[in-house]
Amino acid sequence: MMTCPFQQWISFIFGCRAAFRDFLATKTLNEQRGIWPNRIRPALLSKLVCKLVVSQESFLWAALGVPKNQLAMIESEAVSGPNPTDRKTRSHAIWKYMVDTFDPVADQTHIGADNPSYQVCMTGAFTRRCHPDYLPRKAHAKLSSPGALDGLRIHTDDVNEVLNYITPDTDRRRCHGQHRLVRPERRSRSLSEY
Repeated sequence: MMTCPFQQWISFIFGCRAAFRDFLATKTLNEQRGIWPNRIRPALLSKLVCKLVVSQESFLWAALGVPKNQLAMIESEAVSGPNPTDRKTRSHAIWKYMVDTFDPVADQTHIGADNPSYQVCMTGAFTRRCHPDYLPRKAHAKLSSPGALDGLRIHTDDVNEVLNYITPDTDRRRCHGQHRLVRPERRSRSLSEY
């Protein structure tokens, strides 16, 4: 099973690889709810891991893609949002954000069946049971064929930097964030000309 580096590291350090496998293999949301609080949450949402690793600005950007502006917003909301805390530390703000994000997801969505965004983060791959709507079996076969992705160009820069050198007349489609498709009005060059 291929996993993202952070989840792989956490599962190795805390000895919960089997818990992650079991979590994703659950047949029902209730089964998943039984695994999350006792086997995965204590490792993934460990305050020690958050303080030593996750709250580091370099880790947040390099491993999780959290830009400085979003980090500032998370820190600001932790001390002034709807449930403000008296702790003004980055690690507490990040920990609170992780709790507020992961607990509802684990409680309300069946990740191994209905949440492809978290599925791919935890395993590094979509499954036949859990994949985006645009990737059914027929589309997978087409995208897996030789040369199907030859014109694909992946950018990991800040979106403003990418927009500086990609204009609407140089590409047909751009994906921003998670699966949001933007179609420029006109196209003058094919993707293979990059």
